[in-house]
Amino acid sequence: MKRKIVVVGLGYGDEEGLSLGTLRLIQQGYPLYLRTAQHPVADWLKTQSLSFQAFDEIYEKHASFAAVYEEIVHTLLDRVKRETCIIYAVPGNPAVAEKTVHQLKE
Repeated sequence: MKRKIVVVGLGYGDEEGLSLGTLRLIQQGYPLYLRTAQHPVADWLKTQSLSFQAFDEIYEKHASFAAVYEEIVHTLLDRVKRETCIIYAVPGNPAVAEKTVHQLKE
Protein backbone atom coordinates (compact mmCIF):
# COMPACT_ATOMS: atom_id res chain seq x y z
CA MET A 1 0.00 0.00 0.00
CA LYS A 2 1.35 3.39 -0.99
CA ARG A 3 1.64 5.89 1.86
CA LYS A 4 2.13 9.61 1.57
CA ILE A 5 2.84 12.79 3.45
CA VAL A 6 1.00 15.76 1.99
CA VAL A 7 2.71 19.04 2.80
CA VAL A 8 0.54 22.16 2.90
CA GLY A 9 1.05 25.79 3.79
CA LEU A 10 -1.08 27.57 6.35
CA GLY A 11 -0.44 30.96 4.78
CA TYR A 12 0.87 34.04 6.54
CA GLY A 13 -2.23 35.03 8.48
CA ASP A 14 -5.55 33.71 9.64
CA GLU A 15 -7.82 31.08 8.10
CA GLU A 16 -8.79 33.44 5.28
CA GLY A 17 -5.34 32.78 3.82
CA LEU A 18 -5.88 29.03 3.53
CA SER A 19 -6.29 27.75 0.02
CA LEU A 20 -9.55 25.97 -0.72
CA GLY A 21 -7.63 22.80 -1.55
CA THR A 22 -5.78 22.87 1.78
CA LEU A 23 -9.00 23.46 3.68
CA ARG A 24 -10.76 20.58 1.94
CA LEU A 25 -7.82 18.27 2.58
CA ILE A 26 -7.70 19.15 6.28
CA GLN A 27 -11.44 18.54 6.59
CA GLN A 28 -11.07 14.98 5.25
CA GLY A 29 -9.88 13.78 8.64
CA TYR A 30 -6.37 12.61 7.85
CA PRO A 31 -3.94 12.93 10.77
CA LEU A 32 -2.78 16.55 10.80
CA TYR A 33 0.62 17.65 12.07
CA LEU A 34 1.59 21.30 12.44
CA ARG A 35 5.23 22.35 12.59
CA THR A 36 4.07 24.84 15.20
CA ALA A 37 0.81 25.79 16.85
CA GLN A 38 2.12 29.35 17.08
CA HIS A 39 0.05 30.36 14.06
CA PRO A 40 -3.41 31.98 13.83
CA VAL A 41 -4.78 29.05 11.82
CA ALA A 42 -4.04 26.67 14.73
CA ASP A 43 -6.46 28.58 16.95
CA TRP A 44 -9.07 28.53 14.20
CA LEU A 45 -8.65 24.77 13.69
CA LYS A 46 -9.49 24.30 17.36
CA THR A 47 -12.69 26.34 17.01
CA GLN A 48 -13.66 24.08 14.09
CA SER A 49 -13.05 20.92 16.17
CA LEU A 50 -10.30 19.88 13.76
CA SER A 51 -7.65 18.03 15.72
CA PHE A 52 -3.94 18.24 15.10
CA GLN A 53 -0.62 17.55 16.73
CA ALA A 54 1.96 20.33 16.83
CA PHE A 55 5.71 19.89 17.24
CA ASP A 56 6.30 22.84 19.56
CA GLU A 57 7.57 20.59 22.37
CA ILE A 58 10.40 19.41 20.11
CA TYR A 59 11.70 22.99 19.89
CA GLU A 60 11.90 23.11 23.67
CA LYS A 61 14.01 19.98 24.07
CA HIS A 62 16.75 20.67 21.52
CA ALA A 63 19.46 23.31 21.49
CA SER A 64 19.71 23.54 17.71
CA PHE A 65 17.24 23.92 14.87
CA ALA A 66 19.02 21.13 13.01
CA ALA A 67 18.14 18.69 15.79
CA VAL A 68 14.56 19.98 15.90
CA TYR A 69 14.07 19.52 12.18
CA GLU A 70 15.68 16.08 12.23
CA GLU A 71 13.30 14.89 14.94
CA ILE A 72 10.25 16.33 13.16
CA VAL A 73 11.18 14.56 9.93
CA HIS A 74 11.89 11.31 11.75
CA THR A 75 8.54 11.53 13.56
CA LEU A 76 6.60 12.19 10.35
CA LEU A 77 8.30 9.31 8.53
CA ASP A 78 7.50 7.02 11.44
CA ARG A 79 3.84 8.11 11.61
CA VAL A 80 3.20 7.63 7.90
CA LYS A 81 4.11 3.96 8.31
CA ARG A 82 0.81 3.53 10.19
CA GLU A 83 -1.42 5.66 7.95
CA THR A 84 -2.15 5.81 4.24
CA CYS A 85 -1.89 9.59 4.35
CA ILE A 86 -0.85 12.26 6.82
CA ILE A 87 -0.86 16.02 6.42
CA TYR A 88 2.09 18.17 7.47
CA ALA A 89 1.21 21.86 7.68
CA VAL A 90 3.79 24.62 7.92
CA PRO A 91 3.45 28.39 8.30
CA GLY A 92 3.49 30.37 5.10
CA ASN A 93 4.45 28.62 1.90
CA PRO A 94 6.03 25.14 2.22
CA ALA A 95 8.36 25.84 -0.70
CA VAL A 96 9.95 28.88 0.98
CA ALA A 97 12.63 28.41 3.64
CA GLU A 98 11.15 25.25 5.16
CA LYS A 99 14.05 22.98 6.14
CA THR A 100 11.76 20.14 7.25
CA VAL A 101 10.05 20.09 3.86
CA HIS A 102 13.37 19.90 2.06
CA GLN A 103 14.54 17.13 4.38
CA LEU A 104 11.34 15.17 3.83
CA LYS A 105 11.87 15.34 0.07
CA GLU A 106 15.37 13.90 0.49
